[in-house]
Amino acid sequence: MKKHVFFILFVAVSLVFGATSSFGGGDALDEILAAGVIKVSTDPNYAPQSFIGDDGKLDGFDVNVAQEVAKRLGV
Repeated sequence: MKKHVFFILFVAVSLVFGATSSFGGGDALDEILAAGVIKVSTDPNYAPQSFIGDDGKLDGFDVNVAQEVAKRLGV
């Protein structure tokens, strides 16, 4: 009996989350393109992925990848 209750609960929760993700918000790419800006987050304490350069700006692999993605998206 417990297996049936668990299964029914699992199906109900799956349907709720499936419905909210299908009808919710919008596409993230559409939002980025409409805003003309892509926002990313990184931690400057993990060189060479990201760090503060000599000029005081963020630099590193993560920063370069984010800049290239933004360039290719035209934002």
